[in-house]
Amino acid sequence: RRSGNLFESLPFLERAEQVSSQSKNATGYTYCKGLFEWYNGNLNDALRFFNMSRRDHMCSQQAKLNMIEICLNPDGDIPSANDLLEAGDSGEFSESRLIALRTAERLLKELGPRPGETYENIITRRIYWNFYQMASKQKVQVELALKDLTELLESDGHQLMVTISYATALALVQLKQIQRAKNHLKRIARLNWNYEEAEYLERSWLLLSDIYIHVNKLDIAETFVDRVLEYNKSSTKAYELAGYIAEKLQSYGDAVKHYQKAWNSCGHLKPHIGYKLALNFMKKKQFPDAVNVCQQVLKLHPDYNIIRKDILEKCRSNLRT
Repeated sequence: RRSGNLFESLPFLERAEQVSSQSKNATGYTYCKGLFEWYNGNLNDALRFFNMSRRDHMCSQQAKLNMIEICLNPDGDIPSANDLLEAGDSGEFSESRLIALRTAERLLKELGPRPGETYENIITRRIYWNFYQMASKQKVQVELALKDLTELLESDGHQLMVTISYATALALVQLKQIQRAKNHLKRIARLNWNYEEAEYLERSWLLLSDIYIHVNKLDIAETFVDRVLEYNKSSTKAYELAGYIAEKLQSYGDAVKHYQKAWNSCGHLKPHIGYKLALNFMKKKQFPDAVNVCQQVLKLHPDYNIIRKDILEKCRSNLRT
């Protein structure tokens, strides 16, 4: 995935399937297949395979954590300072979103506590519970999460400090305490990339980049996006932010290049990225390319009518004249 060659893993999965008729139900296979589908954006299939693999002692905890992550943030969105709902209000949540949150809560309860579990597992469960509270978008819950994460930060020395710092910054962003969030993220930014902490290092850099974008410090934002892409050439969010930066600089050719990579990376499953790609093709007056992307979006997302009105009809009109 990080090399940008996710599909090169597919032949190995296919060979594993062919070993025996039982392979498709083997927990090692289902876990790897779950990762493949998750990274490829097929979230329902990923949940199905992780659900199969969580029966196995070796895979159980990580499979459940992966399922929780998918349920809490299926689109890999960066939280906004305007995310919080009024107390007791869940009006912005669809029924499917509420089901996902309930599923995450159930999986968290399944995780423990367990007799003899490691200190790292205990801390991991606390962190994910705080992620769950933040996903509720209720101010009181986010404040409780921040309080617990702050306590964890004050107990130095454990291996999950990057994850805790990132989670703390997320809570602060939701509570509109942007400067405090930035301070936490800047400390993470001084760290070197390493495989063990890669996921949350990259998420921290993307969140910091997003903060700098919002205050129009695009050159600084770009350095963090570039750092993510140096280590993860399949990061849809990094390509999307790179496209947004280029678009803000009116470099529509570069914007097209980055949005195209984001569109391919997400497997055409995120219509808003297709919209941005088509829009920048239109800005470059490449109307046939814009029409083609619009058709790709509408084929998979027929109800995404905004792209039809804003881009497709205008491009077709320009082509006729």
